[in-house]
Amino acid sequence: MKDLTVAYLTVRNVTGDPDPEDWFGDERDSMRAGQCTFSLASLSLLSPLSRNGLIYIPENLKQLESITEIEESFFWPEFKLETQGQRPLLYVHGYNTSFAKACNQAALFQANLGLDNRLILFSWPSDGSMINYTRDEADVYWSVLPLVSVLVRMVEEYGAGGFDVVAHSLGTRGLFLALAQLSREHHEVLPLLERLVLTGADIDVGIFNQYLANIRPLVGNITVYASDNDRPLAISQEFHGYPRVGQSGAHLDDLQGIDVIDITDVGVRSFSGHLYHLYHDSVQKDLDLLLNQGLRADQRETLTAGAYGHWRLKQEAAAQ
Repeated sequence: MKDLTVAYLTVRNVTGDPDPEDWFGDERDSMRAGQCTFSLASLSLLSPLSRNGLIYIPENLKQLESITEIEESFFWPEFKLETQGQRPLLYVHGYNTSFAKACNQAALFQANLGLDNRLILFSWPSDGSMINYTRDEADVYWSVLPLVSVLVRMVEEYGAGGFDVVAHSLGTRGLFLALAQLSREHHEVLPLLERLVLTGADIDVGIFNQYLANIRPLVGNITVYASDNDRPLAISQEFHGYPRVGQSGAHLDDLQGIDVIDITDVGVRSFSGHLYHLYHDSVQKDLDLLLNQGLRADQRETLTAGAYGHWRLKQEAAAQ
């Protein structure tokens, strides 16, 4: 049976538990690298569910079979050899995500978009518990400098503009702060990365807009997906008192120089409405056109022009 592997970098602690599901914990540690391995047979169970309009989709249908740690000095040349000249993509997970769950999500994202051998998961020490949101916030802030080091290394390995980044949920906040840190430094060649995609972004929109002008030169294209159906972000807005970047609405009207894509019209395929980049085929189709085919928003058949220079994902795309 053929296996699917996902390359990872993590700043989680090793627990000493031999079970791959519990190999890494939720404590902070130094950078580690390696691969997590899944069976393609178990991944195939998700394919029909992600495309038939079901409201609830189980997240743990597949078993993490093994974790192989690789010395970081060997990880980068091995990964670069695997990419075979293709553009790599860094994936940063969100809140309430254990290491096993992060690998699970990264494997699904990799399989859905055909990113085999060119995706790296960056896993920060989220607790994987819904009740530990504030601790996850602290851990994602702590992870900013390690994430900066990963971005710098990717520029060194692939050149300025030679890779893309996709971040989800609370992970978008860590990624955005890492780019804010990099914006303070002098760079001879810009942009540092070609495409930045933020899904379900749990970032205060006012803070995002404050830093946007500094960060925009570092990225060739910034794409933000937003939805009025994202329940966790609605809760986050209540908790923080300010709207989030990943929520659609008038608070996004002032964002300039980025592609804001409102996906509200296509509905939800998961109970939370927060994991559409994994479970909604219409979003995946748009991501494919963006990340694999390199098409601008005005070139993608999945989108229609909206107000303030923003875009809406077409309802018709959901039926295809």
